[in-house]
Amino acid sequence: DKGKKIKLEEVVEDVQIEIPLNAFVPSFFIPSTKEKILIYQRFASIEGIETLHELSEELSEEYGRLPVEVRNLVKILEIKILAKKALVKAVKFQGDNVELHLAKSVTAKEIMQLLEEQPNWTISGSSLVLPQKQLGLDFVGVIEKALELLVKKTSSE
Repeated sequence: DKGKKIKLEEVVEDVQIEIPLNAFVPSFFIPSTKEKILIYQRFASIEGIETLHELSEELSEEYGRLPVEVRNLVKILEIKILAKKALVKAVKFQGDNVELHLAKSVTAKEIMQLLEEQPNWTISGSSLVLPQKQLGLDFVGVIEKALELLVKKTSSE
């Protein structure tokens, strides 16, 4: 099936993530600037969630319990990895909404299937939109769930 091949070839190169979380490696956790740079480089090169979790475990074994800022960094990278797989170009907080900007190859059928399972989301142009007030405290979890559903929809066709 030609359509399927074309779809698999579309790759979202760099996903923009704009989420209001403090996400960084604080100096009280890793004082050495050199080590911090190496850690950031390792985070930047990660392509899979499993590898991300392995690095998180390694850091907590070496430096102790991960502070909230590092856990937030891991959450943002999880979202970035899922978004890339789901063909989402950007995850942004805009005004009172969170928006998932979709790649052109996400089909109307896939979007409709997602909206059936996630009725709080709406479609606006090529973006899925959810009012922030419907996100609740676990907004990262809500975003991840939508991305996981999109991954299933876009890879099962």
